[in-house]
Amino acid sequence: MERPLFESFSAAFFLGGDERIKLITDWMKAETSKGNVFAVVTAGQASAVTYVLQLAVPEWIPYLPSGRVWDSQQSRHAVGAVILHKLMILRDICPDAKVVVLVDDALAKEDVSPQWLGATGAVCYNGLQYEDCGLTAEHCQKVSELVAAA
Repeated sequence: MERPLFESFSAAFFLGGDERIKLITDWMKAETSKGNVFAVVTAGQASAVTYVLQLAVPEWIPYLPSGRVWDSQQSRHAVGAVILHKLMILRDICPDAKVVVLVDDALAKEDVSPQWLGATGAVCYNGLQYEDCGLTAEHCQKVSELVAAA
């Protein structure tokens, strides 16, 4: 897909380029067909994430509509760590989910206690390196396996 300059830069810089975008698009489509949903909870600003998604990858909007893009500043939970805010918000966004899988590169430097996982019915995918290249095909497969095992 030919993208204007800003959208092209955003797609390459923030999202890993067209090949990775296709990989993630195909994965979200396959998982959504199984009844799974996706959400983003950022430590940054939800509006910035929504803006980049809309401009750079409008094909992701069916999988990540603005109502499922949140930031940790919106949390109603008085928990100390940002990762716990994210976990609690994910449960709020998807209250009826059988399981919530937290996929976050911050898990490489910040643990979630088993008590919080039990309280939220969540599991964590710890396979990402902090501020590395993000999800790869291998990561997507492992996350899909976590969901299927739940």
